[in-house]
Amino acid sequence: MRKTITPCLYFVIFLVLISPLIHSATVEQGGVIQQEEEKFLGEKVTASRAPSEKKMLDIKTQASPFEFRFTGYVKAENYFDTRQIVAARNGQFLLWPAKRLLDANGNDINAHSNFTMVAIETRVAAEIKGPKIWGAKTSALIEGDFLGKSDLTINMLRMRHAYIRWQWECTEFFAGQYWHPMVAIEATPDTISFNSGSPMEPFARSPQLRVEQRITDNITLIGTLAAQIDNPSTGPGPNDTVISSGAFSMNGTCPNINLRAQATVGNHIFGVAGDFKRLVPRLVTNLNYITNESINSFAGMAFATFKTEHFTCKNKFTWAQNGTNFLMISGYGVSALDPITDRRCYTNTSAWAFWNDSVYKFKKAQIGLFTGYTKNVGSSKPLYKKTIASDANPNTAFIIYNIIDPDIDYVFRVAPRIRWLVNPVNVAAEVEYTRAAFGTITDCGKITNSCPVGNLRLLFAFYYYF
Repeated sequence: MRKTITPCLYFVIFLVLISPLIHSATVEQGGVIQQEEEKFLGEKVTASRAPSEKKMLDIKTQASPFEFRFTGYVKAENYFDTRQIVAARNGQFLLWPAKRLLDANGNDINAHSNFTMVAIETRVAAEIKGPKIWGAKTSALIEGDFLGKSDLTINMLRMRHAYIRWQWECTEFFAGQYWHPMVAIEATPDTISFNSGSPMEPFARSPQLRVEQRITDNITLIGTLAAQIDNPSTGPGPNDTVISSGAFSMNGTCPNINLRAQATVGNHIFGVAGDFKRLVPRLVTNLNYITNESINSFAGMAFATFKTEHFTCKNKFTWAQNGTNFLMISGYGVSALDPITDRRCYTNTSAWAFWNDSVYKFKKAQIGLFTGYTKNVGSSKPLYKKTIASDANPNTAFIIYNIIDPDIDYVFRVAPRIRWLVNPVNVAAEVEYTRAAFGTITDCGKITNSCPVGNLRLLFAFYYYF
């Protein structure tokens, strides 16, 4: 029987959409919007995701109610890796070292170093502030960089963020593309590397509708409905290949739902969140039978950021089923298959991750250290196992949809860094050691007989903020 979304869910979505109108009836026109010192349109600024110190170009005319502010930075970086890596955008977004690949003599083909230079993270943004609407201050942001949509479009401008925001005294409503709510800006690593701690840290931008409600001066509740576009989930392609597509989420006919609560105690911030998504991987089987098979996945996180005048310590724990849209190492697989129709049942594989990022700030320099670990914990149900030739790779007996390597057991990373501040120029260096283990997939998706490989990346970067 085809699954349908209950009327209750549509009612929840309706309430989210009309909440600004309900709130505007109760808010006085002259409400004061409290602005945080480190926010750019309400966004916490971190060194790895936005300029730490910005010089703005303000444009405002007497004839227009709009104010425009332009900002961004140029980043030129150079990096050397001791072995081949699993990465995106010409190696700029490093995930983990490539597994061993042996030649006819048993030599590791991937044990070969590489070096390159890029400037594709260079970023530009425009903030627009406009008149009050429904008693709320309004603003918008458009931001882009030159990473392109894929490795084939490197150096081409792409949209990172584009959103509209209404701000009342205690409520904010947000519509557009921004960081997925599992990416808490209040607790993100300040690494020099663009990966910002991935795959230990979720990494995704999503079109979304978001409501933030300040319950007290210290407690805020955040509800988000999101979709997938830049970081889609994986699923079945032609001949059971693994592809990434937003269609899997679209055909799920249910938005990604995220609820978060966070509290501020002095300069310290604490938060917890829960996340739900539903995918429909196929509409027709390989044997041409219609199907509506689906999979529901959950994720959760808890974070804590401790901040003093010179020292900041960020910590985050994440557990995720099917975390492919977050660039995490969990996914999902086939747990049952009807040989007559090719209809299937699915089960999630799960992973947990923890990281710490600490930084000490001097007057003209910063030193920091990132450490992180993520572990594949397998599935709750046995995976369907195909019959394969006796000399074939045993891992090919399972149908698993991960971002790249379904046989990955864990990833560990340690990355010390230093940053010299000579505004508007920053000069930064980072040593990033990443270790990953690969092995044999068991019937429940766990990994045994794992064999680790490591990569050392030396990264040197120049920033020019404007």
